[in-house]
Amino acid sequence: AERYLAPLKNSHLKVHHCLYHVLYATAYEQHIDRLSPVAEENFEKALHCKHSEAVQAWAKISYAKYLYKYRDYQRQVPILTDAMFLLETLPEKEIIQPGESFQFIGYVMQTLKDYEESIYFLKKSNQFLPQNSTALSANLDNIGNSYLQLNNYSTAKAYYERALRKSEEIKDYERIAKVSGNLGDLYFRQKKYDKAIQLLQKDIEISRNLKLSQN
Repeated sequence: AERYLAPLKNSHLKVHHCLYHVLYATAYEQHIDRLSPVAEENFEKALHCKHSEAVQAWAKISYAKYLYKYRDYQRQVPILTDAMFLLETLPEKEIIQPGESFQFIGYVMQTLKDYEESIYFLKKSNQFLPQNSTALSANLDNIGNSYLQLNNYSTAKAYYERALRKSEEIKDYERIAKVSGNLGDLYFRQKKYDKAIQLLQKDIEISRNLKLSQN
């Protein structure tokens, strides 16, 4: 990774150095697959970049993703909060990877059980994602999950059905399984047990065939 990133590292532009530190930290973490002082040192260097608020926001999001992956929520939350503030102040055209950035915030808000904020950011993310993408079907599914937790069953069902249609269009079988299970949960809560069992069996069958142990 260092060889490929050398042009950024050797650039005379300071903002390129910030990009280098984020990309190197991310590549290093993915290689060793654990928390690492080397990755964290590079993320910290990137956070001190004052040359571009867009790059600074992206660096904070990237660092927050790293900490979230390894469940270091205590350090992750303040970094993500800073990133959210920066993103709200930036013109949308300047935001780096807006679809992925808003999607990540939406997922974190859902983990923190702030379902209304999760819905807000996932819907915002949808504006920047390709229509035929697994990311969009995942967002629709997770928006449904948040509405389900808010006991808004009709809206949850509408988003699940959209997610299912989108997943079937792009043949995203893993998401088809997940959405089927979530719809089954919804019907179970409504005491529609026959539909619930049918959908949960579909989820289990697909998950077994694809060896989706996490599902």
